[in-house]
Amino acid sequence: MSNLGHRLGGLGPCSGNTIESLRATIDKVSDPLFLYWEFDVHESADGVLFVYHDNDIEMDGELVLVKN
Repeated sequence: MSNLGHRLGGLGPCSGNTIESLRATIDKVSDPLFLYWEFDVHESADGVLFVYHDNDIEMDGELVLVKN
């Protein structure tokens, strides 16, 4: 099985899809079994790109689609 950085390698002490998880796994690029990082990019209604794993987020107790 090959290695990949699912959610930017956010396993262990770092949350997924964060700069911290990318930095914590950057040394794995030199590992011959490491293939790639996987992360989810969304675009907000006003055109800002951001990394977030799910299609929805809880806001004020309601699930809201992140594209909104």
